[in-house]
Amino acid sequence: MAASASESVVLRTKFVSFGPAAKNGYAIDVGPPIGSALVDKLDLLANWIFMPIYLVKNGLVINVFSVKLKNYLIVQSIALISSFGKFLGTFLASSYSNIPLTDAASLGLVMNAQGVLELGMFKMMKKNKAIDNEAFVIMAVSMMLVTGAITPIIKYLYDPSRRTSLNSQSTYHSQSSYSVALLFLGGPDDREALAIGARMAGHHSINLTMIRLLEYGSITNDNARRRRLDNEVVSEFRTATAGNYRVKYIEEVVMDGTGTTSVIRSMENRFELVIVGRHHDNKSPIVSGLADWNDYKELGTIGDLLVSSQFMDKTTILVVQQHNNVINEGCEIDRTVPDFEAEDLPIFRRVTW
Repeated sequence: MAASASESVVLRTKFVSFGPAAKNGYAIDVGPPIGSALVDKLDLLANWIFMPIYLVKNGLVINVFSVKLKNYLIVQSIALISSFGKFLGTFLASSYSNIPLTDAASLGLVMNAQGVLELGMFKMMKKNKAIDNEAFVIMAVSMMLVTGAITPIIKYLYDPSRRTSLNSQSTYHSQSSYSVALLFLGGPDDREALAIGARMAGHHSINLTMIRLLEYGSITNDNARRRRLDNEVVSEFRTATAGNYRVKYIEEVVMDGTGTTSVIRSMENRFELVIVGRHHDNKSPIVSGLADWNDYKELGTIGDLLVSSQFMDKTTILVVQQHNNVINEGCEIDRTVPDFEAEDLPIFRRVTW
């Protein structure tokens, strides 16, 4: 009876008890800048201090010798049948969706993994008298046995490096064109990146999208000294690529680092390669607040943001730095059409708040 009661209330109890926690989790992004920083800061405290204490505290109140063998076999049999049903259903559905058999098996096993969430749910069910102490002990032991058994199997079946290799091969061999994005904020490194992008644009299989980030309120401020070289090389780039239908030029107007992050988010899974310069003006509103969350400072503010972003996990990031011995900051691009034809190139401009 205790087992039947536990099965009937398990789904309802889980949503009622842990809905607020899930809602709070959705409120904070899993990626940078806040999400990844919180994971790094709290990993030691949560996983190596609080978690062991919590598990030891619960283990002390579990007395396996208080369980009758008959009741244990009944509840454990129900748990194993349920686990097998989860595995079989997930495995068949995954196989039908053309997922490799090893990955389908791994997914089926993952569906049976249990941990702190389930243990907390069992405790609440016991507190609310939905199950008695004997059922609580059996369910906790079952959770430990099942999770302990499937964990090494999952590690054996699932190889992340093999998965990455397959994704790379399918990307390179199944596509006739290669989508490249160039992020341009300004400065010598971005001008160097633009020179690379201009050369790539000449290849017949490359579709290049140049995205220039501009500060809000400074769109027409082209006379500023710090932007003079940027404007010149951008103009030359537009001239050199005039008439090339595989090149697209976009201007994004942002107010601060949050706007910059939103622009990068909008690029999710749209490009195989993203090129950006390493160094940028830290005083610029475009990167305000982003440097505080850097994990890879050697890549620069924007480079770090790109490689740390989970929504860029399928994209290759190329961070460019201009050679220190270069005296002339200008970026020379061969002109293939007259200057006045650059005026005919379309500009896509929008404001990102």
